[in-house]
Amino acid sequence: MGELHLTEIAKQTDQSYSSTQRHLEDLSNAAIVEEHDYGRVRMFKLNLDNPRAKRLRQLILEWDSGQMPQQVQEHA
Repeated sequence: MGELHLTEIAKQTDQSYSSTQRHLEDLSNAAIVEEHDYGRVRMFKLNLDNPRAKRLRQLILEWDSGQMPQQVQEHA
């Protein structure tokens, strides 16, 4: 999970650009993601100095591997 362009995140999550932008701004305000502007290009990445972002990354990796934690499986 590296830096991704806002448009790429929107495509991968099947959301509109404006919706993705709002969500990423909320995540940035919560210090879960870091935003970097390179001219007109906005890049985002998880802020792994934030414990909540570390846990979110762990959950995503577990989800992708099919090894969801027991608590999540019980609610699925």
